[in-house]
Amino acid sequence: SFDYQVYEDTVEQDRQWLAPDPTDGSILYFGYHDLATEMMVVTKSLDGGKTFLIHNVTSNDPALAPDTAPNTFSGPVRVDPADHNTVVQAYGISTIGDNTAACNADTLCFGEPKTVVAAISTDGGLTWTDHVAMSVAGQAHEILGNIFPWVTWDRAGNLYVFAALGGQDAAGNPT
Repeated sequence: SFDYQVYEDTVEQDRQWLAPDPTDGSILYFGYHDLATEMMVVTKSLDGGKTFLIHNVTSNDPALAPDTAPNTFSGPVRVDPADHNTVVQAYGISTIGDNTAACNADTLCFGEPKTVVAAISTDGGLTWTDHVAMSVAGQAHEILGNIFPWVTWDRAGNLYVFAALGGQDAAGNPT
């Protein structure tokens, strides 16, 4: 039989990702995009996913805040197989300028993703530091990720963060 618990958070969330700790079955991370604040959040369960009592905003770099707060694109949460205290959540952000330029009834001021960030915790998800992994900010017709960037580790503990590069040429044709 399967034992499950219904867990309800107080925020609206989408783009949800689960990441089990590879060395401890009682630890499970749950990452998501908070719709109301446009922040990236990772929660941690210490009881196999029955409760998630530890909540942390991972998109917390003040230097990225003007671009992060109005528009984020979540990617997965992953636990380093070589060091289970190291956890990463990838996410994309647009720019404040692109968000402003995109304002209309269809897009609601959401520009395309221009930067991919890797939020990394080295203390089991308690504190997080944002690292810009790649960016095409300032390049008007290029985008990164088409919403979802990706992240993974190899068995040696090397971190890989990647996203599709796309966009349009000056005539508006897809590239």
